[in-house]
Amino acid sequence: MRVYIAGPMTGYKWYNFPAFDKAELEIKAAGHTPINPAALDMARGVDPYDLPIDHDWDTQPPGFDLHECILIDVEHVLIADEMVLLPGWEQSTGAPAERAVASWARKRVSTLAEWLEAHSKEDTTE
Repeated sequence: MRVYIAGPMTGYKWYNFPAFDKAELEIKAAGHTPINPAALDMARGVDPYDLPIDHDWDTQPPGFDLHECILIDVEHVLIADEMVLLPGWEQSTGAPAERAVASWARKRVSTLAEWLEAHSKEDTTE
């Protein structure tokens, strides 16, 4: 199962990439395929770890193309089978929009905590 990770980035140190990466590892550990938008950004050359620690995390990173990001993220929301929401998603601009697309496309949406609880109970020994 492909699971899209949605959550806040702007306003968080390193644009919250550590939380996205941790969720990616947890989804993989449960035997599923994560779709990590932070990794998608990194693949396009957006690396917050290269920015100075005093960078203004409330601004978009240098070289970031918001329209390109939206197109890529929405495409991946539609490719995914489900979506998980990271803490703080409600205060994000993008995550509620991604959630709306997922809901519109009839995808299952849950918080990461709910998803992990449900999938920790699965028998993956088959």
